[in-house]
Formats: sequence, C-alpha cells, structure tokens
Amino acid sequence: MSDYKGSNSRECYRIEYPSKDLPVFNSGEAEYKVLNISEKSAKLVGGNAMTIELGQELRGTIRLTCGIASPVIGDVTRLFRPGAEFILLFKTRIPFKTIISEQRFLIGKYKHAKF
Repeated sequence: MSDYKGSNSRECYRIEYPSKDLPVFNSGEAEYKVLNISEKSAKLVGGNAMTIELGQELRGTIRLTCGIASPVIGDVTRLFRPGAEFILLFKTRIPFKTIISEQRFLIGKYKHAKF
C-alpha cells in the first residue's frame, strides 16, 4: 500500500456552508457565524462589533447545523476585514467523525435543492 502525500492529498476536510444555514460560534458575549469549517480551523464573521486582533485567543462553542456542539479554543491567524471576518486555527481538532456527521446532515437537507 502506498503512503502517497502528493499535491492532491488533503490534510483536512472542509465544509462550505450555504448562507442561509450557517452554524454559530459563541465566545463569551460575542456570537460569530461560521462560513466554513474543517477539523482544525474555521472562517468566522460577525462578533457583535467585538474587536478581533491577529494572534488573539478565542474560547467558545461551535453549534453545528446537525445539532452537535463542539467546544473549541483557537488563535486568530488571519484577518480579512478587521473585526468582522477572520480565520480561527484550533489548538485541538474537531473530531473527523463530527465533521462527517455535519456533512451528511447537510447533504440530506439539500439533496433536492436547485443551486
């Protein structure tokens, strides 16, 4: 069996969400919408006007659309719009099983959708 790690192999599986069905990340008093997620990071937007800085640590819970709540701790590694849209790199991964459960839920919900 081959241990190929070429340019087509993926380290993580990423889910892109439809705009009308975004999960929520709650961190203290701030609430963020999850634009996409993988086992080790998420792209977030919002935050009730809370100022976000590069390198800042955030702790909270992501409630996925399938109903699973996953506690996360992560660092802000990239800002797209200061304080509004950013990447959160998790210090501990969300289990792959949880990501697959979310994917299956979305496929079931949108299997007849016309995009």
